[in-house]
Amino acid sequence: MKKLSIILLAMLILTALGGQCVVREIRAHDYDAAVTRVVIELSGLVEYKVTQGEKFLTVDLFEVDAGIAEPKYSRLSRILDAVSISQMGNNAQVSVSTMDPIRLESSTLSEPFRIILDLHAEFRVPNRKLQLKRAEFYAETGKLNSADNAFAELCGYYPKDNEVLYKWGKLLDVREAKDRALKKLKQIPATSSYYNPAQELIAELNGTAKKVAKAPEPAKPIKPAVTPMPSNAKADSVAQQDSTSSFPQTRQTTKNKAPKSQACSKSPGWRSWITIFVVTYCTWILTFLGLCLIVLIILIISGIKKQKPVKSGPESGIILGDDKKRKMVMQLVGDGWRPKEIARELKIPLKEVECIINLCQTTGMEN
Repeated sequence: MKKLSIILLAMLILTALGGQCVVREIRAHDYDAAVTRVVIELSGLVEYKVTQGEKFLTVDLFEVDAGIAEPKYSRLSRILDAVSISQMGNNAQVSVSTMDPIRLESSTLSEPFRIILDLHAEFRVPNRKLQLKRAEFYAETGKLNSADNAFAELCGYYPKDNEVLYKWGKLLDVREAKDRALKKLKQIPATSSYYNPAQELIAELNGTAKKVAKAPEPAKPIKPAVTPMPSNAKADSVAQQDSTSSFPQTRQTTKNKAPKSQACSKSPGWRSWITIFVVTYCTWILTFLGLCLIVLIILIISGIKKQKPVKSGPESGIILGDDKKRKMVMQLVGDGWRPKEIARELKIPLKEVECIINLCQTTGMEN
């Protein structure tokens, strides 16, 4: 019994260790100096808590093994300072320090389960370039409502910026807000380098793409105040399921991708916690049933190995050597008892009684 208890205890410990979630990877990527995205990838669904300070934030991962993966990040901007991970009992803790105060937006993604931390730089004064990058980041990651609000805020500071109007019009086209998109695109003057692309998009919205006439080339084209978004801006190399690869280039392809990213980037609600509870409960039930099956198998094997009692017979030598048993059997035979009655009275096998009677009659050992 003691050995069986030790085996069960060892199996419970191994099961608990085998079912613990592990941190697979931690990586960070800068979107210029406007946003830094930190991705924490785990081997399964976990409960977590995010705590934010002035220039730091911590992510507590409950019942998680920190693993051996080192955080991958680079200090390319003025947002991220350092990322580290540590084990605190049965929980893991990810610490992120920043160079300046930031605004945090957190969400989760599945398959595999990832915790997304978007660190936004806080602008003390309006910064057109960085605010435009932030709006484009929202559009790239499928957060179309946030992108719309960011463009509206940017247009409040720069109401006649043709680049902002054109990119805002493209975003509204993706959101299928036709009237708003046409209103923004029609504000772009013919002297702007964004006029022709805007007219093409207007024709596409109106369904008259073939009848569009390009504006005459201006004598002295006016260059935009800020160059368009660089083409070498790359998204997170592993979290490409999280967002589309670039700002929407065509109406058709972006409409197919943007809603999917937007749906994935929402924070988990009560349904996610119910899923975690059901998975954990089923895991423990299956573990308990498996342990019961193992105990049953051990008991069956132990019962088979037990030695069966040896029946007495004429070849065993017990009958002739047990004079007391022989005398009792023959005395009862002399009193007229039958073999079955003798076997029941003396509580010995019937065959043994018959064997004693035969031996005593054939050898003359009746007394």
